[in-house]
Amino acid sequence: MAESFNTNQINVVQYLYRHPAATRTDITQMLNITPATVSAVIAQLISLHLVVETGEEIARTTGSGRKQKIISLDPNYGCLIGVDFTLAGFAAYATDLTGHHIDHSYQPYEEIAGQSLNSNVANAINNLVSAHPERHFIGVGLSIPGHYDSENHTLISNNQMWQGFDLKIIAADISLPIVAENNVECMAMAQYLFDVESTPENFLFMHAGFGLYCAFLQSKGLHPKRNYYIGEIGHTVVDPEGFQCECGKRGCLQTYISETWLVKRARDLYQSSSITVLRSLVKSPDKINLDTILAAYRLGDSYITKMLQDGLHYLAIAVANLLMMSDADAIYLNSRLLQDPAFSDQVLATINNQLRFIPTKKNTSVEVVKYDNTRAARGACALAALAFVVQNPGYQAIALSASTNHH
Repeated sequence: MAESFNTNQINVVQYLYRHPAATRTDITQMLNITPATVSAVIAQLISLHLVVETGEEIARTTGSGRKQKIISLDPNYGCLIGVDFTLAGFAAYATDLTGHHIDHSYQPYEEIAGQSLNSNVANAINNLVSAHPERHFIGVGLSIPGHYDSENHTLISNNQMWQGFDLKIIAADISLPIVAENNVECMAMAQYLFDVESTPENFLFMHAGFGLYCAFLQSKGLHPKRNYYIGEIGHTVVDPEGFQCECGKRGCLQTYISETWLVKRARDLYQSSSITVLRSLVKSPDKINLDTILAAYRLGDSYITKMLQDGLHYLAIAVANLLMMSDADAIYLNSRLLQDPAFSDQVLATINNQLRFIPTKKNTSVEVVKYDNTRAARGACALAALAFVVQNPGYQAIALSASTNHH
């Protein structure tokens, strides 16, 4: 009975995240549980101060039928912290229960390179807690550039730079429970839990940055993935005779459009060509970054132009293929490159052209989201909401609490 009650409680809280103004009848009908069970669960959640029964009332039928009170999550129940680190930079973010911004910080990677990653994460968390002593913090989500090894509490990544990451060390230095997940999965979670008005139940969230990854979020599958191949769109082969990827294969998508490989190829061009525009922009190849590449593109460098157009073409084909293999209602594309209207228009046009071969009644939305260097950190707050508020059992198993590390 207790397990059944807990399951109903999880389902009700998740429903309230997705439907911020609901009635008991809404919950009963949509979750297919009895009115008595709904009343018991709501009473329990009210006693915990997690939800409130607002003074507002709405009528579900015309005439003089009884009006129903609105049930909502209480944003003042507590606050969430999210931390994200990539080769772009280090971000920390704090929200209320429903994702509204409280505070954040961001440092470019150059400012934290060579420092202890574990110490930086713990310090960022403790600094946010100290800066808001009046607030009650519930827990921490950690957005990581790879996959989380729940047995060793370490990060699984091709990038050796993150080898020193250890969630046990971080948990021992903070006073809050903490949970970790892939950064793109975190971004998708924020889209689902915090941006509910514009987000359908089933969608894809694709990120193209230093690497590429695609999260497929389904409302009935909010749990950590154990198959690490899932989502690794960057390692799908687009040209079997292409560049040798660090994964061992040739022609992976990321070798054509990830920031890491675009910079690598531009630096190779700088060293091998005396006429590239890049030489007028920087004094040495190690100074080349994505902004340098975009500047060379705008100045008409032919190699850079072809490199970007080929990469965008392959990216669009990969997105179209994803849409043919998944029953998603939308796909969100997150990329610094696609903030340029010319690039986003090219990608969207290619996707539409790829999908034109078959008529369909379903019009899947393809949207380029506004790039924000704190998006994944906010996503980590949503991860914390899932772990410590919705209380998904799959995440409870990998959460570490500082209380178990302090004696």
